[in-house]
Amino acid sequence: MKIIIIGCGMIGISHLKSFLNSNGTYEIDIIDKKKRLDELKKSLSPKRNLSLNFNSKIPNDKSFDFAIISTNSMERYKAFKRLIEKNKIKYILLEKFIFSKIMEYKKFNKFFKKYNKKIMVNSFGGYLFRNCGIKKKEKKPINIFVTVKEGTMFTGMIHYFDFFYILTRKKFKIDFSKIERIIKSKRSNYFEGLGEISAYNSKGSIKISTSKKVNLEIRLKIKEINYKLILIKNNFILFKNNKLNKKFTFPFAYKITSKLINNKSFLKNFNYLSEISIDILRSLKKKYKKEIFIT
Repeated sequence: MKIIIIGCGMIGISHLKSFLNSNGTYEIDIIDKKKRLDELKKSLSPKRNLSLNFNSKIPNDKSFDFAIISTNSMERYKAFKRLIEKNKIKYILLEKFIFSKIMEYKKFNKFFKKYNKKIMVNSFGGYLFRNCGIKKKEKKPINIFVTVKEGTMFTGMIHYFDFFYILTRKKFKIDFSKIERIIKSKRSNYFEGLGEISAYNSKGSIKISTSKKVNLEIRLKIKEINYKLILIKNNFILFKNNKLNKKFTFPFAYKITSKLINNKSFLKNFNYLSEISIDILRSLKKKYKKEIFIT
């Protein structure tokens, strides 16, 4: 299987480790800046089933079974455009936040819409839904309350909106009126928010709020059933009506990426997640009269 990974920082290396730990046979092109590539060459040990090609530029006239674009969001659209215009790609995995500007989504819809069924966005909303064991007949009405650690709300909200959408299967309106303050993200040129974000539709609502103490907690109420998910030491602990129900691991890329194609678990979720992402960017721009970049 031929794979290309564009952007091999912390997330990209996690994707790469998934193939390093797999028993499959892969030829992988790794694209990043020369300094980062030199670091990787020193740290990666050769394996019989793995062929690694290091390059500082996206190649031309090649075919790949799987492409992973794990650059930051400001670079992602440009990398995507360059990749598909010069190469043949079967499936594409994009990190969130998908693109950083509304105009980039418009350009995608104008020039590259035919690719949307080949793209999966790396969100764990679907993973939470599958592991919580929520039945279709229980899907409404629903109210979700998410508490996240300060400095992670903007970058993580797409996961929880994804979860809400899967549960309700209906578009929703996003409200940023209770954001108390915009702060600089740990990543240069990006921003985070403190306070509360809410969204709602005819089937329910979701509230995402920040906390200094809580890492991640998700509470759901579906009719008479109360669910609570707590993230502790990389494991989700699920309670159902205050009783321990199950434990399942956080879906780190190094554990699941190689299985996306091999186990036919590739989720074509680009369409609705891109619409949600556009709504997020528009709502923020309307509130703050400027573009708010999310990584």
